[in-house]
Amino acid sequence: MSESKRRTGYRHAYTIEQLRAFRDVPAEDKLRWLEGMRRFLERTLTPEKLEIMQRFRRGDI
Repeated sequence: MSESKRRTGYRHAYTIEQLRAFRDVPAEDKLRWLEGMRRFLERTLTPEKLEIMQRFRRGDI
């Protein structure tokens, strides 16, 4: 595949009902879930995989 046609990142598709349900979840609950996931990933991923994740977040890859 040519460089210009290469897809990167992630793609998600949600129904309007799913989006409305998520909208109704309190922000504190969403942040608690995110923090739990961050802690889980830090405990389970290798340092190399954590670095890849950081590079992805920065847009380097």
